[in-house]
Amino acid sequence: MRKTSTQLAVVAALMASAAVGAPAADAAVPATGTWSGDHSQLLTHLGTADPIPFKTRMVITEYERRITSVVGTVRMECPSIVGVRDVRVLKSWKIGRGPKVSSRGSFTFWANKAYFHGRLSRSSTIGGTSATYGDGPDGPLCRGIGRFNLQRRH
Repeated sequence: MRKTSTQLAVVAALMASAAVGAPAADAAVPATGTWSGDHSQLLTHLGTADPIPFKTRMVITEYERRITSVVGTVRMECPSIVGVRDVRVLKSWKIGRGPKVSSRGSFTFWANKAYFHGRLSRSSTIGGTSATYGDGPDGPLCRGIGRFNLQRRH
């Protein structure tokens, strides 16, 4: 069966658009990079009427679709003692051993008893953190939840 020139032109156009679209999709989520910026939290259980903002710096490094290091702090509020407790995160993994980053840039992992989740992109990464400490009758004695918005360093 012979194909007409119109059918061949359509097939060629589809193949060309697929070839152009594939690199663009891969370029949106880099396989290697370093993102740094602010990690912010609102502390509400410290005996004040207004929430207290708390900001720290955070850095996430990725190499070949695996997280290689994370540096930051997650502050937990302890309402039972009206105080705070910090989880200082300074974690690195050997090359090829860290948490995986999906082809769409999503990641989740635990580091130093803090949970991280988010999504990497070419220019930034956004996500959240959480940490708990201790066991009480109504749940953990201390709890912290934060958000981060990091920009990629080139």
